[in-house]
Amino acid sequence: MAKLTPSQKRTRTRRRNAAKRRAMRGPRERLFGDGACHPDQIRKRLLWLAARRGIPVAELPRGRLDVPTPDLVDFCSKHSLSIDWLAFGQPRDLLEMMRNPPQWPGETAQPPLSPADRLLAKLSRLQPNEIAFIDATVTKLLSM
Repeated sequence: MAKLTPSQKRTRTRRRNAAKRRAMRGPRERLFGDGACHPDQIRKRLLWLAARRGIPVAELPRGRLDVPTPDLVDFCSKHSLSIDWLAFGQPRDLLEMMRNPPQWPGETAQPPLSPADRLLAKLSRLQPNEIAFIDATVTKLLSM
């Protein structure tokens, strides 16, 4: 292998260090660097959410979306939106919003199911051969 010139060594070191810095970035820094905070991306998230929840497009906030304006904050609080999800697009915040949907007027809150009821609901959707496999596996585990 040919001996590297000082310029080539410097270039390799800079590339290696840049890769290390990229790997050390947190999720928000990666999202920001990838353009998730751009107003166009925020607008796309708002339009998707409006379609998903049936919010009229005319009710969506207008103007700058990359800064927390009073209109944007009021809209988020009215529709139980995570401002972090709207600004950064973090999947964790989206999951949290979807797990805890807002109660719309006229809706009654469903009581949470017990773990046994949740298991029964899942088992009722399985095929008979899948239930037989689960039964055999549980029996084997209990016999140990």
